[in-house]
Formats: sequence, C-alpha cells, structure tokens
Amino acid sequence: MFEFISDAKNRLSDVQTNRNFITSLDYVFKGLVVTGIGIWIASVLNIMFIPPVLNLIISIVLLFAIQIYASQNNVKATPLYYLFTFWTGLSLYGLLYSFSLILTPQVVISTVMMTLMMCAAMITLSLIIFSYRSNAKLAQEYMSSIYHYGFFVIVGLIIFGCLANSANIATFMFVDGLVTTGLFSVYLMLDTFKAAYMVEDAPHPILTAITIYLDILNIVIGVLEIMAASEPENNIDASSGFQKVFQALVGVLMPITLGAYLVYDAFFGKRDNDDFEAINYGGSYVTVSDEMPVAKAVFPRERSASTPVAEGYPTLMEY
Repeated sequence: MFEFISDAKNRLSDVQTNRNFITSLDYVFKGLVVTGIGIWIASVLNIMFIPPVLNLIISIVLLFAIQIYASQNNVKATPLYYLFTFWTGLSLYGLLYSFSLILTPQVVISTVMMTLMMCAAMITLSLIIFSYRSNAKLAQEYMSSIYHYGFFVIVGLIIFGCLANSANIATFMFVDGLVTTGLFSVYLMLDTFKAAYMVEDAPHPILTAITIYLDILNIVIGVLEIMAASEPENNIDASSGFQKVFQALVGVLMPITLGAYLVYDAFFGKRDNDDFEAINYGGSYVTVSDEMPVAKAVFPRERSASTPVAEGYPTLMEY
C-alpha cells in the first residue's frame, strides 16, 4: 500500500517538472483574464448581442488559425489565442447580462467566481486521481468513447434547444445546464489527465490551454443555467430573461462547444496506422492497432534513492 502511494507521489512530482502542462495552465489563467477584459469592454460599449453566424465564423476561423500556427511553433499562435479569448469575452457579455435579468448581477458574479474555484479544485483532484496507474488505465480505456458520445449529446442538446419554445425554455435550460456541467466536468478532468500524464507527442501548450479554457467556460455557463432555471416562476423578469438567455446560448454555447470539438479532433482524434510508432511493452515491440488510443500514457520508472527529482530522467515506461 505504501509503495502504491509512493509511486503516485513520484508521478505527481513529475507533473511539477512538466513544462508543457505548467505553461498550458499559465495560458488558461491569462486567457480567463483576457476574457474578463473583453466582458468589461463589451459592457462599456454596450455590446449586447453578436449574430450567431458571425460569432460561429469568427470563433472557428480563429481556432483553425491557432491550430495552424501552433503546429508550426509560430509565435503568432500566442496573440491569436489572446484574440480568441478576448472575442469570447465580447460574446459572453450579452449572455451574462441576460442571466442578470433572472438572477441579480451580484449573484452572477459570485457564481462565476465560485465556479472558477470549483474548476481549479477539479484540476487538482484529477492530478491526484490519475496519479494512480489503475485510474490512468481506466481513463485511457474509456476516453475515446466519452469524447465520441459526449459530442453527440452536445449536438442533441443544441438541436433540442432550437426546437424549444417559450413554454419549456426553463426546463430546457435546467436540463442543458445539468448535462453541460456534468459532461464538461468530465472533459476537464480528462483533458487535465492528457496534459499532465500523456506526455508523448504532446501538442503545443496553447492547444492544450484552449481545451481546458473551453471546458471551464462551458462549466460556468452550465452552472448559471441551473441557477437561472431554479429561480421561482413568479419572477417578474423571468419570461423575458429566459428568452434572452436562450438567444445568447445559441450565439455563444454552440460556437464554443463545436470549436472545442474541432480542436480536440484535430489533435487527439484517430490517425492512420502509418502515423503510429511501435510501443515498447515489457521489452518487446508491438504494433499499435486502430483500437488503441492515439496518445500513449507514459509514467517514469521507479527512482532510486540517489536519483534527483529535479532532473526528471526521460526514461519512460509505456503502457
């Protein structure tokens, strides 16, 4: 038991030397700050609504531009990432204002802050959970299925929302908020696992940051939906508020979720067999089949007492 815990501690110490992961978290934090600045500027300029088609086009174009430049290690990927987070902030203001018609502005602000703290706790918790090999193997086994079916759940919610009417918008928002919060909480933990422990062929830190950043934003939106839908039915502004929130959701949530999937599919989706290399498994090499995940989880071998943690020897044992 003590060896099991000690082994997990060694892998957690390796996370501290994983510069790609640390840099990604730094980008996530800065991106959230830039988003906040975008929300503030939108409030000053009174940008209440951005057409959904325009929002979708700009979001997708920026995401693909970031993908291209980041894959080339081009410095232009960084300003484009900040431009994307700034644009997201401009888009989010109308949604947050709509929520404030049902809730109070103070409740919206406090809910956003508490949800961000909850996301930070989930990131920390995922690092601990997946530091154990058994949990890491389980995550690897079901990861592709979770992403695959989760995407269709999101698309189903969007279609259902487009068919919703004023009589059942509150019900839709509650269901959508509940599913969105739960699904993207799982995504956040899996994305953290990939960034922290699946270090072979790791993508550019900005690409990892985008997935975590979008997970957090969707969790925030989901929590706000649940709270807004739980408000008493006799709220005077509830009817118009629900209508405005629904319009903003179509213009904000759809580009965010679809954009997140495009980034994920571009860098973590299945590739041709020729793109895979042989994996060293117990001293022998085996060919990667289509059923095996694209990324391979790697963990350090047991250190001797004389091996310094800071050196982070690159000798890795792959599953």
